[in-house]
Amino acid sequence: MHGSSKTQMLRILVVDDEEHIRTSLSIFLQSKGFEVDVACDGREAVSTISTQEYFLVFTDISMPGMDGLEALARIRTISPDTEVVMITANLELENAVLAMRCGAFDFITKPFYFDSIEATIGRVLAKHDHENEARRMEREKEKLIYEQKAALDTTLAFVRAVEEKDRYTKGHSERVARLSVKVAKLLNYTSQDLERIRYGSLLHDVGKIGVPRDILNKPGKLTKHEFQVIMKHPDVGVRILSPVTFLQDTLPIVLHHHENWDGTGYPHGLKEEDIPFDARIVRPCDFYDAVTSNRSYRRPMPPEAALQMISDGKGTLFDARIADVVMKVIQKDLARVSPPTPSPHPSP
Repeated sequence: MHGSSKTQMLRILVVDDEEHIRTSLSIFLQSKGFEVDVACDGREAVSTISTQEYFLVFTDISMPGMDGLEALARIRTISPDTEVVMITANLELENAVLAMRCGAFDFITKPFYFDSIEATIGRVLAKHDHENEARRMEREKEKLIYEQKAALDTTLAFVRAVEEKDRYTKGHSERVARLSVKVAKLLNYTSQDLERIRYGSLLHDVGKIGVPRDILNKPGKLTKHEFQVIMKHPDVGVRILSPVTFLQDTLPIVLHHHENWDGTGYPHGLKEEDIPFDARIVRPCDFYDAVTSNRSYRRPMPPEAALQMISDGKGTLFDARIADVVMKVIQKDLARVSPPTPSPHPSP
């Protein structure tokens, strides 16, 4: 049935007031590689199971003193994970119902055959395997949730560190992330891919932590040298995040979110399909939030004007296909928050 390597650590308790049944069943179970203890009544069984762990108990129902039904109820209280199989000469309906309510796994009638005992043990082991697998999966799920939360907390810590330096970009990364995820959903990203685009867009400007505060907050136009310093922030971001294992797949976004479709962007001047797809999504989302936000050097642009700039930038700044999706998402969001236009002809 099962190799000794699987059953050697499993212990069974046999409870019966008839010695020949205890003996014969014990010998059979030991021949199958199980460790076996015996008890002559329910009281002894309850005492034994209070100090020893069993995966399975075979117990007679009719015994002097504490019978099998009372023992079953107590065993299930003491050791809920232990399965209990009832052995009976006469299976009465009332006893069967009571035993099932108390959590009996199965019934075996006397005289029993060892092949039925073996089959019952097989079902118990299968149930345990299933429950163990379910518990393992639940632990894996809890671990994943914990790791995702830790990842998000770490990501937001990076973002907050940048925003502490640049008061004008507070909330920028989170807005870009929300928009990028909406766009990615319309582009049929999987849930795992959505997490990548979410973290990458949250972290796209993390390299600005290496840009001097006076440049980030300069009220006027940047000099050529100052702009060259700003242009280094994608590379700085990658250097910051490279040691962080779970953020490796976000690095293309961080590095290439300022690349332009026509090759005029930075830091590497990538062109068209050479630009990572994730970065092509974040590029117009980042652009839209930047131009519609208040900055030290200018006032925010109206959404309609920003949308026109994205449209004008199709095929030069932006991947045209992605730009269309971005505009669709933004227009839908604007329609949701904008009050309805009053009718020019009010009802009398």
